[in-house]
Amino acid sequence: MKYTIKNAWINLFIQKDITIKSFFDSYYINISKINHLTNLKKVMINNEIIKHTNHLLKQGDILSLKCINDSLVDYNVNQTPIKVLYEDDFILVVDKPCSIIIHEDDKNKTNNLNSCVAYYYQLNGINSSVRPIHRLDKETCGCIIYCKCELFQSYYDYQIENKLIKRDYLALVKNKFINDKQTINVKLKKDRHIKNKMVISNKGDTAITYFEVLNYNEYKNYSLLKCSLQTGKTHQIRVTLSYLNYPIINDCIYNNSVVNDQMMLCAYMIKFNNIFSEKTTMIQSNYKQMFYDYVDYKGE
Repeated sequence: MKYTIKNAWINLFIQKDITIKSFFDSYYINISKINHLTNLKKVMINNEIIKHTNHLLKQGDILSLKCINDSLVDYNVNQTPIKVLYEDDFILVVDKPCSIIIHEDDKNKTNNLNSCVAYYYQLNGINSSVRPIHRLDKETCGCIIYCKCELFQSYYDYQIENKLIKRDYLALVKNKFINDKQTINVKLKKDRHIKNKMVISNKGDTAITYFEVLNYNEYKNYSLLKCSLQTGKTHQIRVTLSYLNYPIINDCIYNNSVVNDQMMLCAYMIKFNNIFSEKTTMIQSNYKQMFYDYVDYKGE
């Protein structure tokens, strides 16, 4: 769908006859949010403020919403620069380093990625609360998506919840992986004795992961794996590989032979359908090359 943005208004060019409710249902946006904007006189059709949402949108109409730069940055800032992989009017994709958490319960604390993003917003005049739409473990590096517009966050939340956003990982593990390609199905639950640790258990939740060997370095006895999640459980890749006797290099929880601080697990690629776009967007992490170099892999 074509759109323009001017003075915090997004102008959407309607392509077919449709009710306002059906239009926003197609983007998984709750009509109550539109009603809220209507009450604030932030909804127009063809440059006229509307008072209710039972209008029929016709092909050629322009639906305008005042929803850009609509809120305050809600984290204290951390002035550490972030690596931006992609940015458009609605989202920001950041390359998360290892050893930093996404957020803390106390927004006044700043040793987290959200506070670094808050500083980026501040520098670039982006008036938005800081909204990551998915998570990564503290020790995992790679791609994280932030939504810059509250109204459209539900669109990306829906994609995450329904596995429509594809996320692939690179894992550098000890030992030669037996099969070139393998799908592993295990059940995970929290360890009763160790905080923030998961264990394999028949009483746990199903965790399904697809593994593909990209390269094996015989001298180091390291395998480089591409990992694709079919479910999204805490520590899913880490626990599964450790259970199979392919512990991730430098995993401080599931591998006893830690060498340094960089755990070798990276969310290296993410694919998603961007709102109002008919194209699939694919983003790759800059950390990918570091994993390739460890095993002298030339790339896919």
